[in-house]
Amino acid sequence: MTDTFEDDPLFVHDPIRPVRPDVIGEVVFMRRWQALQDADDKPEYLDGRNSILRDILAMARHETTQRDASVCASLIRWLGTNNGKAFLDAAEDMVGKLADRKRGFVAAWAVANIRDRQYNLGLNCVDAVLAPDHARLGAAALDTEWQASADDIDTINMMIQWLGSPRGAEFLEGCRKEIATELAAERQRRMSEHNQSRGLEPS
Repeated sequence: MTDTFEDDPLFVHDPIRPVRPDVIGEVVFMRRWQALQDADDKPEYLDGRNSILRDILAMARHETTQRDASVCASLIRWLGTNNGKAFLDAAEDMVGKLADRKRGFVAAWAVANIRDRQYNLGLNCVDAVLAPDHARLGAAALDTEWQASADDIDTINMMIQWLGSPRGAEFLEGCRKEIATELAAERQRRMSEHNQSRGLEPS
């Protein structure tokens, strides 16, 4: 291993389950995440390949690998879903209660990730983020067919802390603004199509 990791292969920042192209939140979150990983304006203290991800996961208790890149991308994709948005809203609410951004996100994740077999097929957030075919299997099947590794959970915990950092807040705000813009454009497009189908003048 070198200090700069220059000999390491570049990680691919794709989620375990593909982004749904018709879900604007997923598309925007993933596009901005991949752009962040490829950014040229890295802080001077970040050297070598995969340096932004390595910085985010600096306190993780394992070597950063391609699996970690996939886990992080999967969490980012999930943030663009309805459940992901609900978590982010709860996290911002917890930030206000605790007057501490990082602790607010960590606390909100702890609550959101509780497993309840009477809710959502018994899946917790880690399952929703990482498990293959999670909507079909449910927690009973996951008990025998799939388990998140300790490294996966460690990586997600580091990501949650990063989301509660200033750079994480900047990333989230950029995603929110872009999603709002794209949703407004989509509403306008649908209204125009509706008006045209009725023979009305474009709005």
